[in-house]
Amino acid sequence: MEGYRYNKELVDYYTSRGLWTPETLSDIYELNARGYPDKPAFIDSNKRATWKQFKNMTDRLAIKLIELGLKKKDVIICQVHNCVENVAVKIAIEKAGFIFCFAAMNLREVELDHFLKATNASAVVISRSYHGFDHFKQFDDLRTSGKYPNFKYIFTVGDDVPDGAISIEEIFSEPIEDKYPDNYLDDKKISAYHISHIASSTGSTGIPKLIQCCANNLRMHGWAYMRRWGISYTDSALITGVLWTGPVMPAILSLPQVGGTSVMLDTFSVDAALKMIEREKLTYVTGLPAHLIRMAQSSDLEKYDVSSLRFVSFAGAPFPAGVAEEVEKKLGCPILCFYGVMDTHHVFTVDPDAGFEARVYTVGKVPPWDEIKIVDDDGNPVAKGEIGTLYWRGPTGTGGYWGDREKTEECWQELGLEGWFNTNDRAKLTEDNDVMLLGRKDDVIIRGGYTIYPLETENKLSPHPKINDIKVVAMPDPELGEKACAFVILKEGESLTFEEMISYLTKSKMAKFKFPERLEIVEEFPTVRDKVNKRALGGIIARKLVDEGKIEQEIVDIWLKKGKII
Repeated sequence: MEGYRYNKELVDYYTSRGLWTPETLSDIYELNARGYPDKPAFIDSNKRATWKQFKNMTDRLAIKLIELGLKKKDVIICQVHNCVENVAVKIAIEKAGFIFCFAAMNLREVELDHFLKATNASAVVISRSYHGFDHFKQFDDLRTSGKYPNFKYIFTVGDDVPDGAISIEEIFSEPIEDKYPDNYLDDKKISAYHISHIASSTGSTGIPKLIQCCANNLRMHGWAYMRRWGISYTDSALITGVLWTGPVMPAILSLPQVGGTSVMLDTFSVDAALKMIEREKLTYVTGLPAHLIRMAQSSDLEKYDVSSLRFVSFAGAPFPAGVAEEVEKKLGCPILCFYGVMDTHHVFTVDPDAGFEARVYTVGKVPPWDEIKIVDDDGNPVAKGEIGTLYWRGPTGTGGYWGDREKTEECWQELGLEGWFNTNDRAKLTEDNDVMLLGRKDDVIIRGGYTIYPLETENKLSPHPKINDIKVVAMPDPELGEKACAFVILKEGESLTFEEMISYLTKSKMAKFKFPERLEIVEEFPTVRDKVNKRALGGIIARKLVDEGKIEQEIVDIWLKKGKII
């Protein structure tokens, strides 16, 4: 299957501009193995691999996959925690001519049934178990169910290899390549213009969408960070998020293109992160705001030398304004925001030399090869400073949704070069042409006909000295339809009343209809794949209102059906 959007006109146009090339990701890794054989390529919590060692690992797995008789462009699902093997599996699959499909570690039988049926996958690579869950049993039960006739092989990462599984570690240790000529894999790999990677959405409102990617759009995505942030051979980064998701892309898609070093933790912890930064003298961190905040606010921070950092970057959620300056001061480097959507792999990045507000409160600009427009509900461009819906297109873009041409056409309007992707994000342009997001269109709160943009209210309230993080969501109201509710995580030892919150917002001179009309103090926010799940927060407050007798259960049932809450 080729990408629905990648017609001949699109491919020829991007190629003629020198943006798309025949170079695959595995080609880039091969160049690093020759140019920097002894330089660390990937480091995880337990091991490290140089570029030469990594080449051996990927060659051996690629050859083994071919020997097993898998067919060209067969799909292989990978549900593996953050580790060197995870990346090696991705590159080996491309080298062998197959298609890599990412599955998050928290997906279970319902979602994986969809993955197996939609892709007709022939094999899976898994962590044997993770956080106490037996992934092998789950997949072995699926394999023996008889529902997936093409699903034959289960590969496991780690030393615990059950009967019926094939050990990845054993494959890496055996010099199978000695039986073949040096150029054996040269004609096996998938073209840089063809689908080689299936990403997946967070699935916060249902089954995750499967997203078609080729080496060219992934390579261009990595280039966006390299160009704006000056990422080079001398850089090394700590990945605090989940591999193959948005917050880690400034490392995993950029550093291999310059021969840099990517470092990852199997599970995030503050001490492990700080220890890794000090030990490896890392130059940047990429992940989620919560990870950066926890590192900066750790009482153990002074025990570690983090002076090698030249910046920290974040995505997945807005950075709470009240702690942003504290994080920069304590970590000794600037915070850089970036923004994208898994469905397209587009990326906006801020300028490292921009002022504090631009770096934290805007998402910056797209790279020069991409385009954006901000339009009103009739599709007309809005003036600078006015709010509209953000649309995007460019060579960074994906091929659409795997097995769903209709959904691809719906989201892109048209296939090929003329298509514009509707991000469903409300946004406006600043005077410096940076894009400022105001929240998902679906998250906008309509209070009796008045529009409330949650992010605007969050930005006004988050500098409060007692607040560590805040999320504003819609709550049902029988008279006005919706009102705003503020969920707040407080700084340690603090307390906050509703009256204090309102008093603080009053000083901001923001219109009062935008004020939250309820305050909920929580210890943490519910997440999906490390992203805050606002629909889950909406569900929490809606059910509380039912319990308090303030709304009828019927209203909650309607919101559930509409997907406004979960």
